Parts: sequence; C-alpha cells; structure tokens
Amino acid sequence: MMLKPGELYRLARLGAMARVRELDAEAAAIRKLFPGLGKPAPAAADAAAPAAAHTVRRRRWKMSAEARKAASARMTAYWAAKRQKAESRQASVEATPANPAGAHPRKTKARRKKKARARKKAAGKK
Repeated sequence: MMLKPGELYRLARLGAMARVRELDAEAAAIRKLFPGLGKPAPAAADAAAPAAAHTVRRRRWKMSAEARKAASARMTAYWAAKRQKAESRQASVEATPANPAGAHPRKTKARRKKKARARKKAAGKK
C-alpha cells in the first residue's frame, strides 16, 4: 500500500509528537530524582558571579616622552650600524682579487656562458 505524501507527513508528525511526550516524561522523572539538576552548583555560582559582573581590562603601559626619545636614538644607531656593516661588506666583495672589475660575483661571464650552453642543450633534447 502506497501512502500519499500528505498522509505520510501526518503520520510522521504524530510519531514525532508521541516521541516528544515520551522525552518530556523521561526528563520529568530525571528532575524528580535529582531536584537540583539544571541549577548551577553553589560554589560555581559564587565563582562565576564576580567574574561576569566585573571584567578586568588589562592596562596598557605608556611610554614617557623621554623613553620614546631614548628608544628612537637606540634604533637610529642600530640601523646606522647595520647599514655601515652592509656597505663595508659590499666594498670588500667588490675589491676582491677574483673580481677585479667590481662585478657581482654571481654574474660572471663564465657563469652566463655555462647557463647558455645548458639552455641550448635542453632545447635540443625537446
């Protein structure tokens, strides 16, 4: 026997209503066994109340004008030393005997030729 969609829906609804009544009865029986169930425990309620009532905001530490000026001076000196070190390193690379022309060590003529040969070889295999 085939049920019409409306009849099937009505029966499903009746079954769901019956199940809800069963669950309500079961919940009532559990509440009767445990009367304090669903209420927060006294210790938990006392601990949660002050935390919820007043949240402590973390205060931000403020720098004084002198502290900002000192930090600025430190950082200016730090970056100046870093730039000076980089410039001296670049000067030493440019002045090496292996690189008399001052070209970048990775961009030598021999290296370019080697790469060109490798490209031609790879193109020939395709």
